[in-house]
Amino acid sequence: MRKIKFLLLISLAALSLICLVLFLRGGPMGFDPAKLVGLLPDDVDMRLSGVDYTEVTEGQREWTLKADTLRYFKKENLMVFDRVGITFFTQEGEIYMTGDQARYNKKNKKVHLVGKVKAKDPKGYILSTSRLVYDIQTRIVFAPDRFQITGPKLDLDGLGLSLNMKESRLKVLNQTQLLIKTPSQLL
Repeated sequence: MRKIKFLLLISLAALSLICLVLFLRGGPMGFDPAKLVGLLPDDVDMRLSGVDYTEVTEGQREWTLKADTLRYFKKENLMVFDRVGITFFTQEGEIYMTGDQARYNKKNKKVHLVGKVKAKDPKGYILSTSRLVYDIQTRIVFAPDRFQITGPKLDLDGLGLSLNMKESRLKVLNQTQLLIKTPSQLL
């Protein structure tokens, strides 16, 4: 029993001596984290959760994007958002879009919305498609695939859609089918 107490006492004294030396020495103990940051590659990816991103031009909100997660790829200057909701602010009101994923490249100023894309305008029209591209500079929305628009006064199907948000002009590129709802169909 005395030998165990003696060994514990020597161990405690040695640890105390080591702590005292490290305390008196000061500074970092072993490595400098700042040196490690310099070793990271330039294209380090970033990941955020619960994202709320707003694009502002000349003091006016252009659009807001909310997403579950964001991954940023520095080398490509690409932001990838998952489970997305985008609100566009227009003179007629807000246009709300949802999709599984959005890819935003700040260089070419385009947002690609993909996967179960839905858009709803202030008048109650709903656009459904598999993907949309929004050009921020020209304010044109383009749907290259099959789409459907349903609303209070008409239903429209087609292949390829272009919507100029500045001029409120819609163009269907191919295979257009339009159903105009009569007052009896509206009830």
